[in-house]
Amino acid sequence: MRQVLIGIYFISLLVHIVLGELGLSSTLAIVLKGSLMPLLLLYTSLFAPKSDLKKYVWIGLFLSWVGDLFLAFDDENPIFFIFGLASFLLAHLSYIVGFIKDAPIVFPIRMNAKQWGLVLLTLLFAIAYFMFLQPSLRDMTIPVIAYIIAIASMAIFAVHRKSKTNSMSYLFILAGAFLFVASDSLLAYNKFIAPLPSSVVLIMMTYGLAQLCISIGTDKNEKH
Repeated sequence: MRQVLIGIYFISLLVHIVLGELGLSSTLAIVLKGSLMPLLLLYTSLFAPKSDLKKYVWIGLFLSWVGDLFLAFDDENPIFFIFGLASFLLAHLSYIVGFIKDAPIVFPIRMNAKQWGLVLLTLLFAIAYFMFLQPSLRDMTIPVIAYIIAIASMAIFAVHRKSKTNSMSYLFILAGAFLFVASDSLLAYNKFIAPLPSSVVLIMMTYGLAQLCISIGTDKNEKH
């Protein structure tokens, strides 16, 4: 059943990408995009072990679904982009709470050199990318700052989970977190800087894989 749901998810994602990239059947493309998070909600509901991580990832997936619906119509009214941004910001906050519940912060924070390196690279990238975007943001500056802080924090708390759970859960959620950073960075470039060639492929593939990895990591979450 796991494989069936994941297979349906991939088919929906790929057909949505093809339709979106070719500019065909926008209604079907929206329907397929709107089916992605419900499939992952069903997957985590059925297979992830009961935990705080599962609960907050489920909330994050639901908020992401709301965000997907808003962003599907952002070309018609710019306010939908703001609503979508807010929905995904709340989704990242939910993921953060889930990661912290799963791997509580204990001072002094104990992470190895590779983890600290990932944290430092995440912070440097977040600062550099904001500086790159800032001249084009105008009245979106404050919302984008809040969003960058949220998604960078989400990635950092994913890094912090190492040794607090099994390696499969850690690696899948870590990959999902950084794929999410990549997807939203591409989205921001496409929105504020210039249209990206094959933007639907780049943004939706990284986004779709990000959410799938986070869901699988939640499924694999079993404490040592």
